[in-house]
Amino acid sequence: MILEFLRYEAGRVLGDRRIVGVGLFIMLLTALLAATGMRNHAAFQLEKQSFIEYERQRIPQYVNYAQYAALGFRVLFEASPLAVFTESGRLLANVESNVDMSELIQIFNVHKGRKLFAVKGYFSDVFGFLFVAGTLLMIYSGAMTFSSRASIALRMQFLGYSRVFWGTLLSRFAILSAFFGVPICGIYALGACKDIGMTATEMRHLSANCLLLWGILGFFFILGVMLRGVFRFQRNNLLWSFLIWFALVFLLPELVMEYVYLRSRHLPSNDSLNFLKLRAVLENEARAEDHLRNMRSLDDVDMNAVLRDQVNFFMKNVHLLNRNIELDMTRRVHRLIREYERFSVLIPTQFYLFVNREISGLGYCGYLDFKRHIMHLQEGFMHFFFQQHYFHRADEVKPFIRPGENVFRSRSYLTPVFGWGVSLMILYMVMMCAWSQRRYYYLVKEA
Repeated sequence: MILEFLRYEAGRVLGDRRIVGVGLFIMLLTALLAATGMRNHAAFQLEKQSFIEYERQRIPQYVNYAQYAALGFRVLFEASPLAVFTESGRLLANVESNVDMSELIQIFNVHKGRKLFAVKGYFSDVFGFLFVAGTLLMIYSGAMTFSSRASIALRMQFLGYSRVFWGTLLSRFAILSAFFGVPICGIYALGACKDIGMTATEMRHLSANCLLLWGILGFFFILGVMLRGVFRFQRNNLLWSFLIWFALVFLLPELVMEYVYLRSRHLPSNDSLNFLKLRAVLENEARAEDHLRNMRSLDDVDMNAVLRDQVNFFMKNVHLLNRNIELDMTRRVHRLIREYERFSVLIPTQFYLFVNREISGLGYCGYLDFKRHIMHLQEGFMHFFFQQHYFHRADEVKPFIRPGENVFRSRSYLTPVFGWGVSLMILYMVMMCAWSQRRYYYLVKEA
C-alpha cells in the first residue's frame, strides 16, 4: 500500500514540469552558492594571514609606547566556518576593532577596496536560498497535492478517506523530502571537509540547522495543503498561497525586525556613552596633572611611587567606571536580544532566520562575544602600557599580543530555545493537518 502511494506521487511530482524545473534550478544554484562560500572562506584565510603579517610588522615601527598607546593594534573578527553556508545575516561581515588607550570600544565594518564588493544581498548563501526557493516550491506542491474533490472521492471508494488523505500527504512529502535531501546531504559532506575545519560542536549545529530547514519546508508544504482547503479548490488558490508565502518569508520578519529596532531606540546612543567616558578621563587627567605638579615641587618625593598611585587610581576608579558603563550597555543589549529570541520562537520563518544567523557566528551573540573580548584586551593593554611606559621605560617597543592572537574566531551559537521552536513548529503542523483532514472530508461530501 505504501509503495503504491509512493509510486503514484513520484509520478505526479516528476510529471509536473514546474516542480522539476524549479527543483533542478535549486540544485544547480545550491551547488554554485556552496562553491562560492568555499571560495570566500579560502579568500578570507588569505586575507587573515595578510592581516596578521601586517600587524606583526607594524608594531616594531612605533617609536615609543606613547605612540603605541595612541594608535594601538587591530583585532580581526573571524566567523565560524558555518558561515560558508549560513551567512545571510552578515551583521558582522568584514568587522575589525582597534584597541588603544582611548577607553572607547571601537567595532566597525571595513568597506574599502575589494572588501566593498564582498557585501552581498539577502539570502545569497546556501541555507538562505534553500529557505526562500524551497518554501515557495513546497507551498506550491502542497497546494497541488489534492488537485480536485473528484479525485479524492474516486480514490475514497476503494481505500477509504483516511488512507487516501494520509497516504497521499505523507508519500508526496516523502518524495519532496528525498529531493531536498540531495543538497542537504551535499552540505553536510562539505561541512565534514577538512578544508573548512569545523569542530564537532559546529557539525552538530549544522545538523540542527539541516533539521530545522527540513521542518520549515514541511511547515510550508502542509500550509499549502491547508490553503487549498481554505479556498475550496478555487482557481485563485495559488495566488493567495503566494501572497501568504511572501508575507511569512519577507513581510513578517521585516515587521519583527522593525519592532526590535523601535525597542532598541530606548537604549542610550554610543555618542552619549562615549561622552560620559571621555569626561571621566579628561577630569582624571586634569586632577592627575595638578597632583603631579604639586609632587614635583616637593623634595625627596619618589615620583615612581606617585605615578604608580595615579595608575592604580585610574584603573580602580576611572577605568572601572567606564567599564561598568559598557557592561551595563551590554546587559541591556543582551536582554533585548533575548526578548527578540523568545519572540522569534512563535513565528517559524523568523525563528529559522534567527537560528541561521546565530550558528554562523555572525549574529547578535557573536557581536556580544566579540565586544567582551575587546574589553578584555583593552584592559590588559592598559596594564601593559602603564608598566612599559612609566616603570620599565624600555627603549624598544614590544608587542602586547603574539601574532595570531589579534584574530577573534566567533563561536557557533545554537539558541537554548531551539527545542521549543521546533516543538512549536511541529504543533502548528499537527494542527494544520488535523484541520485539513476534517476540512477536506466535508468538501468531498459536498461534491
